[in-house]
Amino acid sequence: MATKPEKRAVLLRGHVTGLTKRRASYETVFTEADKRNMERTVLVAALAGLNDIALNLSNSAQFTDTLADFVTFDLNGEEVRAWIWLSVLENGDEVEVVAERAESGWIGYAIKRCEDGVLSVHPHCERGSRAFLKFFLKRSVVFWSACALAMTILILTSLSHDTLLERKTLIIQVFATVWCVTEATAIFIAFRICRKFKRQLQMANKIFETFGWKNPPDVDLPKASKRLRQPEDTWRMGKLIFRYSES
Repeated sequence: MATKPEKRAVLLRGHVTGLTKRRASYETVFTEADKRNMERTVLVAALAGLNDIALNLSNSAQFTDTLADFVTFDLNGEEVRAWIWLSVLENGDEVEVVAERAESGWIGYAIKRCEDGVLSVHPHCERGSRAFLKFFLKRSVVFWSACALAMTILILTSLSHDTLLERKTLIIQVFATVWCVTEATAIFIAFRICRKFKRQLQMANKIFETFGWKNPPDVDLPKASKRLRQPEDTWRMGKLIFRYSES
C-alpha cells in the first residue's frame, strides 16, 4: 500500500482575490474537513512541520477564547483560510503566505503583504521560542526582584539601628536566602509560562523558518516592529500586526 506523502509548511505567493474577513474564535474557524485532515496527518509516521502543532493547538483550551480575524481568499486559483491576529489585507494585495495543504485549498498560518512588509500571524506566534523565553524571563526577574527589594526596604526600616548592628550577619543571611528564593521563583515562573505556550512556540519557529529567516527561535516580531515602525503606523503595529527585517 502506498504511503501518503507527508505534508509540510510551504511559502505561497500571489495576489489576493475574493477576500472575506470576520472576527472569530478558534473553535469556529476551521471546518470538520480541516480537523479531519489534521487528525489524519498526526498519525503519519515521522510527522513534522506544522501539522502536529496545528492539531495540538486545536485541542488547547487557551485558544478557544481568543478572538482573531478569520480570513478566506483565493490565491493562484486556490482557497486559503487563515486565523490571524489582525488582517489588513485588501483584494489585489500581493502576499506571501506560510500555509499547509488541506483537503480543500490551504490553511494559512502567517501572511506578509509584499508591498510594505506588514505581517499578520497566527495568535500567540509573534516570538520564536528563545525570544519568548528571554522576554518573559526578563519581566519575571524584574517584577519579583522589585517585590523582594520593596520587602527588604520595609523590613530594614522597621528595625532599630542597634538590632541591625547586633544581628548583621543573620540579617544578611536571611535576605540572601530570600533573594535567592525570589530569583529562583522568577525563573521558574518564566519557564512555566514558556511550557504553557510550547506548541505555539513550535509553530512560530516553523513559520519563521518557512519565511527563510535566520535563527527562527530568536525572532521577536514585536521588538523588530518597534525598530521598523513608520510614522503612519497605528497602535496595532507591534501588537497585532508586525514588520520584520534581518538587516
